[in-house]
Amino acid sequence: MQLSSPEMLAATIRRRGLSLADLARQSGCSKSMVGHLVTGHKTTCSPQLAARIATALDVPLELLFLVPAVPRPDDTDARPPHPHPEGRHHP
Repeated sequence: MQLSSPEMLAATIRRRGLSLADLARQSGCSKSMVGHLVTGHKTTCSPQLAARIATALDVPLELLFLVPAVPRPDDTDARPPHPHPEGRHHP
């Protein structure tokens, strides 16, 4: 999952009063992984790790990571194509 901003992650960690080691321990990853995300050397991680980081920091996932949009049933792109484009009828 794509990190939206290393700066936002770092600021959130600071606001929570956690060290990188604390966050790593609470989210079940290495301190170096958290450090790489904070410095921007890594900009992605698994969706599971992203969720654990957000949970450990007590923030919505969307605050720290770019969450892929899930098509809603009423989105026009999600509808199946019309069986007869442009009103043409096929015998």
